[in-house]
Amino acid sequence: MASAILGIREIYSAQGHAAAMHHGYYLAIFGILDSALCGAAAYGIHKKAFIAWVLGWGVLAANFLGFLRTAWSALSNLPDKDDPGVAKISVVVAAAAVTAYWGFWWYKQKSYFTKLGSVNHPSK
Repeated sequence: MASAILGIREIYSAQGHAAAMHHGYYLAIFGILDSALCGAAAYGIHKKAFIAWVLGWGVLAANFLGFLRTAWSALSNLPDKDDPGVAKISVVVAAAAVTAYWGFWWYKQKSYFTKLGSVNHPSK
């Protein structure tokens, strides 16, 4: 919501120079929709809605891919003498390990969403 109210979505700085802020109506709308999505997810988790657990996998995958895209872009600026290939492989392996850890944790949370007697139990 803060990005929708302030109109600031991203702040970039290049080598310590002044930051540039991006404003616009589409960013305000995106901020409101993003807030609504997060609120709906929190409500789904609170209500133990099984769909929230299923959609959690999508969130995990989207965050993994978004991190890889950002890291890959940043590492593309490395000079060849610094061997960017090794850095890229290291980032992919580390990100996959972190994602696997959180994926295992999220898998263990399934019982929270599928308690017997719950109206959200997938077998009902």
